[in-house]
Parts: sequence; structure tokens; C-alpha cells
Amino acid sequence: MIDQIHITEDDTFVDLGSGVGQVVLQVAALTPCKVCVGIEKADTPCKYAMEMDRLYTKWMRWYGKRHSEYRLRKGDFLKKEHRENITTSSIVFVNNFAFGPTVDHQLKEVFADLRDGARIVSSKSFCPLNFRITDRNLSDIGTIMHVSELSPMKGSVSWTGKPVSYFLHIIDRTKVCAMKVAVYVCMSVSGGNILSVF
Repeated sequence: MIDQIHITEDDTFVDLGSGVGQVVLQVAALTPCKVCVGIEKADTPCKYAMEMDRLYTKWMRWYGKRHSEYRLRKGDFLKKEHRENITTSSIVFVNNFAFGPTVDHQLKEVFADLRDGARIVSSKSFCPLNFRITDRNLSDIGTIMHVSELSPMKGSVSWTGKPVSYFLHIIDRTKVCAMKVAVYVCMSVSGGNILSVF
């Protein structure tokens, strides 16, 4: 994943549901990312994340390795106190494979506030790969993002040995702006009757 999304020193990375923190620590070790943040609410993974943090710091120092700034936080990433941290990030990672529709919907509401150019990497797509904007779906999250499937990666998760696909979403509001302009022009030409144009 890291090789496919090209992380630079201008990027800020957040992992929603970071578990024991392994993704955050790997991104911090392998990229020049400005800051990497992991947010996890479950007690047991957070306990292990604290130990991972301690060992990571110890061994990186021992081997004289540099790493990006990082933070592992305990909390619910859907709570208000984490929203700014998410919406100001340029890269959001979320393994939403088992989250379900309610959490996915709540995440879409948060992602609607991301800046243009922000990237979301997820294990389930937040909109279809072939999403098309129409006058009936102008409020859907798919109107502000391009989605593509990253190359499947074998051994990329601990919960299966099978290759897992990830999806890259790039926020781009020009898509919906172009559609709104087209609808406005069509309504102007047709005297307000958009159905006569489409």
C-alpha cells in the first residue's frame, strides 16, 4: 500500500481503528510523512499498542533509525474530539471490512469534510468503482471522489492469508461542480424543465 500511494513529507496520515498500531508504526518508519496518527477504541488492542510503541521506540533508537512523528491514541474515531485530526489529514487509512453500514455511513459524513486531494485507503469501497453522477445522487459521497482498486496484496492483513484488495478514494469536488453547472445550464435552456433536456 505504501508504495502505491506515494507518501511525502507534506502528508499527514491517520489510521481509523488502528488496532495495535502496526500500520502507523510502519508508515512512520518507511515514509517521510509529517505525522502519523492511529486511533483505536478497544481496550485490548490499545494495551498492546502501548507495548508496540515502547518496543518500536527502543529498537529504532538502538539501530539508529529515524522515523516520522507518530501518535497512537485511545478513543472512538467517530467522536467530535478526533474529527479535526481526520479532516485535516491528507491520507486516511481505514480497514472497514467488518465495520458495517452504520459506521461506513458515519465515516462518509466525516469524509465529506476532507480537503480536495485527500486520499482514503479502505478495505471496502465507499462508493462503486463505476459511480456516475446524476441529478438524483448529487448528495452521495461518490460525487466528490474518484475510486480505484489498488493491486491486491497477499499477507497484508493478519485475519486472512488470502490477497486483500484495498480501494483508493481521492477527494475531488470538481466532479460535482461540473455536474451542477451542467444541470443549471440545462435548466436555463429548458426554462426550468430539466426532464425535457435529459
